[in-house]
Amino acid sequence: MPGADLSYVTAGLDVRYLRPAPLHDEVELFASVTESDEPQMTVSVELRFDGKVRAQATAVWKRWRPRT
Repeated sequence: MPGADLSYVTAGLDVRYLRPAPLHDEVELFASVTESDEPQMTVSVELRFDGKVRAQATAVWKRWRPRT
């Protein structure tokens, strides 16, 4: 259907733990789409606390198409 939202599912998640992060304090999460096209998108993510990057991740999502 033209103009309909596209559905994506997680195809990969690579997380690098750099420093300890608190469990009960507020943290910041920053994400940006680094690549995007119809069949796939890639997102870079950083978890920050107290001005320091605590974890970095790359997530890959692929277009989901129901089987008919």
